[in-house]
Amino acid sequence: MDASWESFLGVLPPWMRGQVDDLGAGSLRQLRLRLGREPVLSELSEASGLTPEEIAQVEIATDTPESLQRETADGLTLEGMLGTDAPEEGMVERIALRESIDQLPEKERMTILLRYFKGLTQEQTARILGVSQVQVSRLERRGLKRLREFLSL
Repeated sequence: MDASWESFLGVLPPWMRGQVDDLGAGSLRQLRLRLGREPVLSELSEASGLTPEEIAQVEIATDTPESLQRETADGLTLEGMLGTDAPEEGMVERIALRESIDQLPEKERMTILLRYFKGLTQEQTARILGVSQVQVSRLERRGLKRLREFLSL
């Protein structure tokens, strides 16, 4: 068993390890070879016996953490965006944002959470959701439009 497979299994809850271990690193490699590409979420689900949501949770849990000093496309750091002169204002804004996100349709909500809160690319998000990158772009655009509408009320 290779080291990456061991670290993958290490983050799983015990009840899930048995199911995933049945797939095994060798079987995962065979699945990749058979398909000639990385398996999509539905194929991983079928091969492992896990639901797509469980696999998505595992992928998110095993992803490397974001650095607070990493710059965004706007040249801001996550660390700088967290601080504010009036912390209660930021808290109210975060609560309003969370409530608005919770009102989104499931796929739009997952897209926004994966893209903006987990920092995944559109390709990574597409793989987790089992849709194309173009569909992720559309879901993201619709979700952001709805959030703007919810928050402007």
